[in-house]
Amino acid sequence: MKKIARILFYSIGRLAISNKWYGLIAWFYSKVIEEITAEGKTVRFTKKLNDGKIVVLVLSAYAFRGDPEGLAASRELRILQIPYHWQARLFYFFYKYEKTCCYDANKLTRYIEDDDQCYQHKKAHRGWLYGFLPKLYKNLGIKCVISPHIRYLQDVDWGSVSKKIGIPHILISRDSRFTASADTKNWMISRLKSLSKFEGSHLIVQGEFDRQLCIEHEYVSADRISSLGCIRMDSFLKRVKTAKPTMNSRKKIVFFPFNLSNVLNVALAREESGASQFFVNVNVSLARLAINYPEIDVIIKPKSNKAPWCKEVDVVFKESGIFQQEIPNLYIEPYLNVQDLILDADVFCGLNTTVLLEAAIAEKPVIIPYFKEIQKTKVDEVFFFKECFHLFDIAESIEDLESLILHRLNNSEIDGNIMEGRKVMFEGYVSSLNCDATEKHVALIKQVVAEESSKGL
Repeated sequence: MKKIARILFYSIGRLAISNKWYGLIAWFYSKVIEEITAEGKTVRFTKKLNDGKIVVLVLSAYAFRGDPEGLAASRELRILQIPYHWQARLFYFFYKYEKTCCYDANKLTRYIEDDDQCYQHKKAHRGWLYGFLPKLYKNLGIKCVISPHIRYLQDVDWGSVSKKIGIPHILISRDSRFTASADTKNWMISRLKSLSKFEGSHLIVQGEFDRQLCIEHEYVSADRISSLGCIRMDSFLKRVKTAKPTMNSRKKIVFFPFNLSNVLNVALAREESGASQFFVNVNVSLARLAINYPEIDVIIKPKSNKAPWCKEVDVVFKESGIFQQEIPNLYIEPYLNVQDLILDADVFCGLNTTVLLEAAIAEKPVIIPYFKEIQKTKVDEVFFFKECFHLFDIAESIEDLESLILHRLNNSEIDGNIMEGRKVMFEGYVSSLNCDATEKHVALIKQVVAEESSKGL
């Protein structure tokens, strides 16, 4: 029965889209769009409130990491979000599931020839959005649209059309990885060169270096990009400033794992540089530490239970005779709150993530495994923050990793000069320590909306 109902529902949906029943679809979507409250709850949106706040719609909300909630907490904006599956259904109705372009970020985000099949998909999608979005925005009172990433295909057309009908599209970059390593920087430069010029109203990045990179490679003009820090860091920094010293009954090690296939993503590395052995050594050594020291909790935080790491490490553990379910103090927990983990940890371990910087600014001992088997290899090129390694504890072997962890569990104090260096690093890569990123974002959103409104007068 459910299957029949689902087929019927999708058939009606396809009919409505094909026949351009814009009003009907806008009415339906106004019912599925949600509001994020100042308390961080997700509720059904009601237009009845007449509080004079600017109503902002978040695209690809799943990809943000707390930034929409931060904007809502400011109590100066009303933040709505469209569930991703409803946004994607519209996108894939036009782009279909074809190999030609649906998964080709370059094709969908750059200028392409009129006779290209992808262009025809894009043209049809944008043409339909011109009829749909004005009705949706009128129903909900939307005055601004935000999205999280320059290459998210599902947002490119939506944002472009929004801008052209008088609703500004502001891209708030969800992270800052442009300068994390030489390899990442080069990849980002090649990406910027391959993309069409930014079609939105304004681009917000976290750091000034990111801003300069985008301007230098002509992705966006200087007057349409700002570096304003990271919204979600404001609440974290406030917690750091008021946090009490960790007083765990059991010592806790938190490890943020890396994917061999993604982070160390140089195919050559698997064959020539010892990357595979490095992956084995790091993960197995942490598991064995949990076995050898049952009084210590080892908590591993992958991005999700479907992250590539989970499959990769499962094979490694089995080959090494390790069975995670038989180790009561070894926890693999993908859905724990990152900030809570940092503040509750005695020792933090990981690589190639800005979470290292968050742990660093919280005055936690941070250990980076940088084993000799991958030093001076192709893998070496993808390591983040190498210029700041002196601000962390660097483990060059399995033995070194265990020794540093055990030492830091009982000697957690961070030298004052090291902390000053960490502060400089955090502000350079992530956000201001003044806890004013949210305030800056809100002010800019208001400014951009006001400027767009004045054009219509």
